[in-house]
Formats: sequence, structure tokens, C-alpha cells
Amino acid sequence: MRKNVLIVCMTALAMLFTVASGVAAIDCSYFVTQGNGSAPPLKLAVAANFFGPSKVMVANFLAANPNLDITINICSGATGDFALALTSNPTAYDMFFAADNTAANFNNDDDAYYAYPYARGIPVLFGYTANGIPNVGSLLTGLSTPGNLFATLSGTNLSAYSIATATANNVAYANPGVAPYGVAAVYIMTALYKPPTPTLNMQPDVGAAFSAVGTGSTHSGFVAKSQICTGGAVPPSIAYVEFPDFGPLQYVVQLTDAATDLNDYITTQMTLSGWNTFLTSNCYVAP
Repeated sequence: MRKNVLIVCMTALAMLFTVASGVAAIDCSYFVTQGNGSAPPLKLAVAANFFGPSKVMVANFLAANPNLDITINICSGATGDFALALTSNPTAYDMFFAADNTAANFNNDDDAYYAYPYARGIPVLFGYTANGIPNVGSLLTGLSTPGNLFATLSGTNLSAYSIATATANNVAYANPGVAPYGVAAVYIMTALYKPPTPTLNMQPDVGAAFSAVGTGSTHSGFVAKSQICTGGAVPPSIAYVEFPDFGPLQYVVQLTDAATDLNDYITTQMTLSGWNTFLTSNCYVAP
């Protein structure tokens, strides 16, 4: 029996800030086909922070199964938007990679499909060095090494720091009503909160928040480290502060029989070193 989805709204915290809302959308434009393909395609619901890494995951899966005739459709969006879609139609997707534990709401006792953690993400505040954010001191005040390109703030007590509104005044973040990384951003901003308050630019998901940074007056944004990561490292064109203790534990659940091969591939990789290598190369932490 499938459980009802509980979506927790962070309105009380979000009211601390001035926001501009965006329109939520799920993007299902990415397809990859091997061999003769398949109809219908294997359809994956992927939280926006995992969209880029999921393409690598799928490529690795296909390489490990060269004789498989399959078409895979990766849909990217906010976890809460996928949850709403699956509540209306539990088989709208074949597998659900959430940005938090929402996937567990779609455990299926009848088919013994149960959610399990696949990654722990790392929220970051970032900006481009060529767009007014040359170092971490341009993102936050109070850092001991403001001239560096990156800083790690461990723990949840951020009272010694605040957003550098002189340079990072317009900050993008994901809608906390549907996006777990938006929830993390609100918690972080609440912990950092001191006047003057920055102007915030709320986006429908963390993918849109990433895209907003560097456009117009939005010089910085809260996203997942995976989105600014290439080959396990962040390029020197980006300055960022990471907040590892605010990172969500991300769960995946198989939804239909069509995803059995992919689910088996992932769980097998988890018993070997392959999955941890994949996570590290995409700036996640093993669950």
C-alpha cells in the first residue's frame, strides 16, 4: 500500500525574507537510447540537484549492460512537484530520486519496493569570480580567510557570519515549499540572519536557482555542491562556502518493474567501491 505524501511548508521561516516566486516545472526533455531502444521509455524522476550526475549514472549503467535495448527519459524538477505527480499517478515514473526522504512515502509493500539512501548532498552559497564574487569574503562576512575561493562552515551555529550584502545582495534560492535544498537554504539564511537583509530571488527548484546566478543582479545563490562540481572539484571560476551539516540525506525508490535492472545496478554498485567513487566525483557524500 502506498503512503500519502506529507509536504512540510517552510512558510514561517521564509517570511523572514523578501522573495520573488517562480513557476514550477518538470523538465522531461532528456532522452538517451541504446540499441533498438524501448517503448515506453524508462522514466526517471530526478531531483534537480542530481540531474547532471544522473546522466553520468545512466551512461555508466548502459556501459555495464551493452546488450540492453532501452530508452531512458530523465525528468528533472523539484522533489515536491514529483511527489504531487506521483500522488495522483503512482506509476507516472519508474524510479524516483528525491532530494530528501520523500521517496519513502512511495514505498510499495505489494511489490517490496522500498526507498533507500543513495547520497548526502552539501548545500553551498556560490558566485562566479568574473561576476562580482572574487572570493568567499564577497559571499559572507566574518570568515577567517575571506580571500580564499572556498570555505567550509561546519556545525549549525552560524552566528559569527552574515551575508555580505555589499556584494551578494541579490541571492537566488529554491522554493522551500517543494525543494529540500530550498529548505536547507532557508535554515542557513535564518542562522546567518542579521540586518541588513539581502534581497532574495526564489526559484522553482535548485536547478533554476543555479541558472539564475550570474544573470542580471543575482550574483550569488544557494544550490547543491554537485551543481558546481566537475570531476570531484569546483573550478577556480567559482567562489563558494559549503555547509555540510545542513545537507539532506537523499533517498531513491523503485516504482515499477521496468526499473529493476537499473535498481539492481545501483544496489550492486553500493556493495562495491563504484558508487562511492561516483558520489565523490560529483561532490556528494556517501549516505
